[in-house]
Amino acid sequence: MKRTAVFLIFMLGVLVLPAQVKHSKFTTRIKFAQFNPTFQFTGAIVSEIKDQSGYFLSNHYDDQAAGFNPNVVKLDIDGNSVWDSVYVFQPNNTNGGHDMVEATTSATSHTVLYTTEALGSPVYVHDGPYLINYDLNGAINWHTGYFVDSLTINPNGIIATQDGGYAIYGNLTKTYIPPYKNDAMVMKFDASGALLWDSIYRNTDTTQFEFRAGLETPDGGLFLVGESKDNIGTTESYVLMTKLDNVGNIIWSKNVKFAAPIDNNYTSDGFAVGILNATDAFVVVEVYDTVGGAFKRPVITSVKMNNGTTNWTKYYTLPIPHEIELVRSTTDGKGTILIEGVDQVNGQGAIFRFDDLGNYVGVKRFKTPVASSYNNFPFEITPTLDGGFIHTSGMETNQVLVVKTDHDLDPSCPDIDSVYANALTPVVNIDTSYFGVLDSVYAIPNMYMVNLPFGIDVTTTSDDSLICNCANSVTGQVTIGGVTPVNNAKVFLFRKGIVPKPWHPIDSTTTDAGGNYQFNYVPADSFLVRVNADTSLYPGALTSYFKEPTWCYRWDLAGVFSVHCDSGVVQKDVKLVVPPPLTGSSSVKGYVFQSSGSFQKQPGDPIPGIDITVDQSPGGIVGGVSTGANGSYTLNGITSNATYIITIDLPGIPHDSVWTVNINLNDSTLDSLNFYIDSTGIYILQDSFGVGVDVVRTDNLDVDLYPNPTTGSFTLTIHALKPEEVVLELSDFSGRAIHTVRRQVTEGVNTITFDQGNYLSPGVYFLKIREGSNLHLKKIVKQ
Repeated sequence: MKRTAVFLIFMLGVLVLPAQVKHSKFTTRIKFAQFNPTFQFTGAIVSEIKDQSGYFLSNHYDDQAAGFNPNVVKLDIDGNSVWDSVYVFQPNNTNGGHDMVEATTSATSHTVLYTTEALGSPVYVHDGPYLINYDLNGAINWHTGYFVDSLTINPNGIIATQDGGYAIYGNLTKTYIPPYKNDAMVMKFDASGALLWDSIYRNTDTTQFEFRAGLETPDGGLFLVGESKDNIGTTESYVLMTKLDNVGNIIWSKNVKFAAPIDNNYTSDGFAVGILNATDAFVVVEVYDTVGGAFKRPVITSVKMNNGTTNWTKYYTLPIPHEIELVRSTTDGKGTILIEGVDQVNGQGAIFRFDDLGNYVGVKRFKTPVASSYNNFPFEITPTLDGGFIHTSGMETNQVLVVKTDHDLDPSCPDIDSVYANALTPVVNIDTSYFGVLDSVYAIPNMYMVNLPFGIDVTTTSDDSLICNCANSVTGQVTIGGVTPVNNAKVFLFRKGIVPKPWHPIDSTTTDAGGNYQFNYVPADSFLVRVNADTSLYPGALTSYFKEPTWCYRWDLAGVFSVHCDSGVVQKDVKLVVPPPLTGSSSVKGYVFQSSGSFQKQPGDPIPGIDITVDQSPGGIVGGVSTGANGSYTLNGITSNATYIITIDLPGIPHDSVWTVNINLNDSTLDSLNFYIDSTGIYILQDSFGVGVDVVRTDNLDVDLYPNPTTGSFTLTIHALKPEEVVLELSDFSGRAIHTVRRQVTEGVNTITFDQGNYLSPGVYFLKIREGSNLHLKKIVKQ
């Protein structure tokens, strides 16, 4: 039932959609407030507000006087500066330094991690972490730091955890436990910054440890990577990988040693980690290649988070003399790995792209339209909720370039898009060896909390200079006949995709009293617009689609339109399809089920909310209805003595499985016209034998049957367009086959007499005429 389950997720998405995902692209330059011409702002970390209202740029203002002055700039979703502030704290130690480490943002607040020497007295000049939490308007919710007189706490990163709190990781220097060396550390905080637990991680030999990158695993634990180095014994440096549970206990820990040509004596500054899927993570390490010219190269390895088992490891080279210094790495969580680095040889930043197996996909570079002293060296790249990425890089003094892209790293304007001339060449499955490391856990001793007082805020105004942006809208009016506005109609925007979701809804809205609708921040792609009217206001109205210049009630005939970055506002009006009221005395009934995928007699679960349309042939649309809670549908008022085509309308599912039925003068109800649906198609099944019919049409045959009702034998006439074989199957009301015969028909009129009618008990029967994969159904009443 895997295909069915995927389909049902899609179906539920049609009925109930989450809040709109806003798709945008922009490129902007942010020039931080200029207090003097020196370098006062260095680097800028970008993070997305999780309600998609915008972004934060986090920084530190260096006042050249050892002041502790965090800086935050808020951007809206289009890249415009909303506000910016420099927050002044009074340090306990006025001789220390301060650096911004990392930031994380939720839907309600923004949290920045700093390392500062401002916490202790001038006697104790040691680094410690300082956390500041802001609301979305820039007011500080809370701030707190932690300090130890005899230790330096070096935080390297912050993780927002599932419980609403935070974890920071890094190392400690001058550790108080013999042998005296550097050890890895983790500190866990609640949502208000209160310390929940802290741990030092080490072993009993002379190896030094440091956590350089980390993430929270799906089970609420932590996966941390970094460096282990024995400065007393050998000088080799290894990659440390550790899995902790949610309270800091070690689940597993190992060192990774690379084989030649990688030099394990090189101490790397570049580590990154990301999640590939529910079970696997990847680790990126900057290594040193002594054989290939002594250059810095990236290594990516994929591991199982629950036990540390290695899936694969790949090493990548560049043409000599180029090398890559790792700056950041990230993933979209859907199979894309990005590595952002700097090639110092030609002074360029570059973003390298890989799939979830480490296969090299390509490279991207961004630059400003005018020359930059920094050549746009990258600071940060992070995924966004619309499936894209946002990137920051350096420009001139106190300036940063912010580029918001789509999933393919396409920016909003061509002159920002640039070329990095060198491609990475992978060396598959480089040899590695592993050995355990961390075996001891201690609490950080004598640590106390410090809340620095506020100083006098600095008045600041950052200049935003929008280079270009891409924010499209789809709007329109829903009317009856192009005149009467349709109020309170549900409008769906369907985006073109691939199997198992060839068309899928990405947003929905409701028309106003004037029949108007609008979708904002629409991505560049191909779309359909679908309308479901409020049938309490518009009885008999059918699901309708945009199509110029007429009306449309079938998705495969709807108007497909494209949205591009320069489209702006796209106008697509929809004419609601409202057939005249039905006045006949007959009806058609049936059910819509999940397909079990095996074409067996027993159906899957019924599916509610499926649109059924009924066309008269010839004549066109006569009505429609949706399946109820039990998956059933009934359309009353059908006129007798006519042929009808009953169809399911579901965007992305082909219209090639339909019921074609004839209702004669004596019919009142034709039921059991059932459909079976999975993620790739609509099927009509012969329940008793489990035979699938994928395509049901009557293009090549015209069939008639008489007398009907009958008291005995009956005659079938087939008007064929060409010679071919047909299969005639007589079955009872339950679907049990009574008689099956194959006949070769010729072009023209063919007459076949069924004597089996003489032996039938009174009741309702069906004659199915199969021509290839096509089907024609005739209902027979035996009196």
